[in-house]
Amino acid sequence: MARRIGIIIGDTGMFSNGLIQNAYFLYKTYKNLGIPADLLCYNDKYTKLDSMDVEIKTISEDPTVFPLQEYRMIITVAKGISKDLYVRCKEHRVHVVGFVCGNSLFLHLEEICIEGTARNTIIGKERPVDEIWYIGSYEFMKTYLELMRGVKAYPVPHLWSPALLEHETVHRFKDSIDSLLYTPRTHPTPKIEIVVLEPNMSIVKTSLIPIMAAEHLFLKRPSLINEVFVFNFPSKSPHTDHLLDNLAVKSKIRRFKSLHIAEILMYFNRKDTVPIFVSHQLYNEWNYLYYELMYYGFPLVHNSNAFKDYGYFYSDVDIAGCSSKIEEAFDYHGRQCLSQRDANRAFLKTIDPEGAESQTAFRNLLRED
Repeated sequence: MARRIGIIIGDTGMFSNGLIQNAYFLYKTYKNLGIPADLLCYNDKYTKLDSMDVEIKTISEDPTVFPLQEYRMIITVAKGISKDLYVRCKEHRVHVVGFVCGNSLFLHLEEICIEGTARNTIIGKERPVDEIWYIGSYEFMKTYLELMRGVKAYPVPHLWSPALLEHETVHRFKDSIDSLLYTPRTHPTPKIEIVVLEPNMSIVKTSLIPIMAAEHLFLKRPSLINEVFVFNFPSKSPHTDHLLDNLAVKSKIRRFKSLHIAEILMYFNRKDTVPIFVSHQLYNEWNYLYYELMYYGFPLVHNSNAFKDYGYFYSDVDIAGCSSKIEEAFDYHGRQCLSQRDANRAFLKTIDPEGAESQTAFRNLLRED
């Protein structure tokens, strides 16, 4: 019997962060290749992946609980493995891969060097691996990862599919897939809803530049903006209040906690105004949020060099440029929506777990069984 691939995940929900989605898409890629694969978790109460009919098996130091000899490769997307378990992996010829799909370098710069804390787990040589795979947009971290983990690091493609979001829309929210699809004719009112969905957990993805771009546009065309929806922005901070108090657009700003992306897309699809999603990132150019907005045809204003040819691109921290692109999206997206969506989907097919490109790339990463 062919030995299996195990992918270690955390015990959070599918859409709580990108880790679980990365693990799931990796799992689907190997399943589509006909290679036996399992999702693994240290929490023995976490046995099923949200509403998906996907079993999660328990990984344990106890050999009577976790039959390590059945596996050819363990990929750690979360948690990692102990030195003792790593030794057992070597005894059973199990190759161990550390999968990096977040900007750990910038998190460590903020937390360790500035705050002197570690809100995110710092993984070093105490969690041994044989090699590192990192999402290709994090090429700048290669040397850092190799020094921290003491092994070679290799870039891998990103993976994404609309299947997860569509499953959630139908089974969790009891709505149709069409409810996610942006259609210009359903937004005839010539006013903009600026929507900012950055998590504001690190400087790599924040709301400040989009908020200032909204201010810049409001001063130029005050009647154009209906409201500015800012999710995940601190709501009980005198410092954020002080910042907003200095802005003319303050009366338009609505602050919300995190919501599921399906809920957000369906809500703004039902408004007759024009929703424009505005993003800002630093060294975090590949982003599931971009893929979701691109696939369903929403106007996306962003500063990711990797997607210059998609959506409405502005450079770096160019607030005036971001404001101009919001205006451009309002003026032209109704006419460009279908052609943009077709181009977006052609690209997204290349990172689909069912696509030939993804399957070839991850098949070539396997070691001989």
